Amino acid sequence: MEIETQLFHTILSAIRPGLSKKEIVQEATNFIFTGTHLATFNDQISISYPFETSFKCSVRAEDLYKIITGISAEKIKLEVEDNQLLISGGRTKAGLVVSMEGKIASLIEELDKERHDWNNVPTDFLTGAKLCMFCTSRDATSGVYTCIKVEETEIIGTDSYRASWYQMNGMLSHNPLFLPAKSVASLIGTEVKKYALGQSWIHFQSANGVLFSMRTMTGEFRDVKPIFEVEEEGTRAILPKELGEALTDTLVLSDEESIFDKTSDIKIGDNQIVCEVKKERGWIKKSVDVKYKKTPVEFSVNPIWLSEVLNYTTSVTIYPVKHLAVFQSGNFKHLLMFKITKVENAE
Repeated sequence: MEIETQLFHTILSAIRPGLSKKEIVQEATNFIFTGTHLATFNDQISISYPFETSFKCSVRAEDLYKIITGISAEKIKLEVEDNQLLISGGRTKAGLVVSMEGKIASLIEELDKERHDWNNVPTDFLTGAKLCMFCTSRDATSGVYTCIKVEETEIIGTDSYRASWYQMNGMLSHNPLFLPAKSVASLIGTEVKKYALGQSWIHFQSANGVLFSMRTMTGEFRDVKPIFEVEEEGTRAILPKELGEALTDTLVLSDEESIFDKTSDIKIGDNQIVCEVKKERGWIKKSVDVKYKKTPVEFSVNPIWLSEVLNYTTSVTIYPVKHLAVFQSGNFKHLLMFKITKVENAE
């Protein structure tokens, strides 16, 4: 078969989040050609892109991706012969050993049996999911607290010191759904239109037919909604637009591989906000002006998340007695615990 090189590269990039870094499940590091789709599967998520071929096989993903990335020709040719995937384009010719039989293809087929009874996804589902997913626990032993909870029109994320709540403009499920935050992160940026519920999976479909399946979790979530009703008079601080730039600047020392692991220390007081990132190899601190001279506070926050929040609200309310900072705007609320501190200028 012949296909445009750029299109094939785009397809491979779209399904790469479904790969495993280690082959915990056989072929979890491979691209799977099913005959009707090009897919990946890592036991937590599976991504399938419509892609008809006359062959069925799997091939090591890293090798194929690097080869395609290095081809400048407008089109490439793919065919399977003598247990090899043959790739040719321009002056490049390559052959990769393939597996003609594997377990993952059958697992993908099982998932396909659940993909029916499609329903419309609320148009702001991914917006709410993105705002709430950073509040989940990073501790894998925390069970459902590594997930966002989706029930009817609400999305909630929480751990031991922070919580987010979002009200969608439509309903996803009557019953609670616990979606692992790391799996949700792989879905962000995909224009999902439909969803279907399976026994232990939820399936999403994009406008161009890409299928994204995510394993769900089961468990119990404590009711965090009452804590959003703070019975205390707080002080509201308007966050300057320069805060987003300061957060971006401090990311230069944040080399964590996962977006969830990036952290910035925020201090508010004495009419300024100080953002600081400390690492073994160095530190960086940026300050911006703000009208706030009440109790100085300090908290740690994910700078990527806070930058996203600034698109929806430009203020934070400080409750010094409860030691809570609350970000709120319409159908979104987020609160986190802080400690009393001393603010030093970054200059």
